[in-house]
Formats: sequence, C-alpha cells, structure tokens
Amino acid sequence: MDQVLRYFETEPKSTITTRGSREVLLRKGGSSHKRFTATFAITGEGIFLKPHLLFSKLKNKPKCPPGVLVDVNHTGMWNDDLLLAHAEIVLCARKETQLYREPSKRLERYNIFVALVPPILTILLQPLDVAVNRSYQEYYRSKYDEYISKALREPLLQTKAGNPKVPRYDAVAHWTLDWIASKTEDDVKKAFRLCGLVAKEDFDMDRLHAPLKALLSADFNEQAWHAAYKHLMNEDSERELVRVSAPDW
Repeated sequence: MDQVLRYFETEPKSTITTRGSREVLLRKGGSSHKRFTATFAITGEGIFLKPHLLFSKLKNKPKCPPGVLVDVNHTGMWNDDLLLAHAEIVLCARKETQLYREPSKRLERYNIFVALVPPILTILLQPLDVAVNRSYQEYYRSKYDEYISKALREPLLQTKAGNPKVPRYDAVAHWTLDWIASKTEDDVKKAFRLCGLVAKEDFDMDRLHAPLKALLSADFNEQAWHAAYKHLMNEDSERELVRVSAPDW
C-alpha cells in the first residue's frame, strides 16, 4: 500500500495559455491549494485492490463512482483512524485474509501483518513507489492538462474571472479508475519482482531494478552506488514518503 499526493491545480511554476497566443492567461489553476491523497494497494497475485481518495478542505463526502473509496478531512493527509478503517474495508474483507485468525492485535486477527518501509527505502523496496505510482502521476497530469485545455475554451468550466475551474471530484475519481483499468496483472507482478518481493524459489537477482540489484551485489561499492543513484534521494522528487499522520509543517 502506498499513497500519492496530487493537487487540483497546476504546478506553482507552470503557466497556461491557448496555442499560438502571446499572452499568458494563467499562472496556476486556482489558489485554493486543494489537494487529495490517492492510496493504492496491490497484491503479489497482480491485483489492484479498491483505491482510496482522501480530499482536503471538505466536510461532506463528494459523490464519486462506486469503484473508489472516498474520505474527507481538512489536511488531505492520513491518520491512524483512516489507516485502520481502510485496512478493514480493503484488506480484511478479502477471503484470502479469512483463512486464519488469531485473537491478538486488531489487524493480526485478520491474518494481516503490517510492515512499514522506512521512508527513504521506499524508493528501493516499495513496489508501488518503484514501478507504479509515477505512472499515475503522469496519467493524472495528462488528464488534468486535457481538462484545462477544454476549460480554456468552454465558459461553463471557467470562473467569473475567466480562469478554469478545478476539476470535479467525480472526474478525478473516474481518472483514477481509468488508470487502474489500464494496468495489467503482469504490470503489478513485475513491480513485486523488481523489489525482490517474491517467493524464495522465484527470487532472481537479474530481475531486480538497478539500484537494488547494485546494492545487493557481491561487489557492492558504497561510494560508487551513491554516486550513481544520488538522484533518488533528491528532496524535490515527487515520490511520496510513507506517512500515516499529518506532516509537521
């Protein structure tokens, strides 16, 4: 399971205008700073579980298609209650987790054992972070750009000041479901293989993604590794850290 933070606006440094125009119409698509957190969960069998969208600055849940779970709060960030509720709905309800139960901790009784990957290591060991989430970011950006392009031409999608309105919540949900539908079972399984999260007999060093393969190689050189992959630690990267509570800022 992993999360992707997205905004209902363009990037702060971006500009938008119609093709061929010399006048910049928009510095960014709104100033509300509304954001949402998309949470995805996948299995080693190549299955996408029901996605979750957490919208910020809302009191009531917006109407969205039935294939997606929706929650709202002020920050748009998860907390412990949301994490547990999500696990009970998305994970505990699966028949695969009902085969064995032990009356211990709240999740372990569903045969679910949570392993949190330390933040920086998600770029090496988290299948979603390594091979899936960036595709969603690119897909969302593409759909958002299409929407803005349409909004620049259609007054109904503009504010009184002439700026494009932010997309509807149900539109974002549909984009999310369309992206999941574009992913194949092998796409998901490959993400696990790249991180080495497979049965012991199926583990293959040659199928790991390059940074992890280099880290586990017999001739590992720490200085050479950091020189080759220091870009993975870039603080400006869009990769999300694993957090279950609001950030400190």
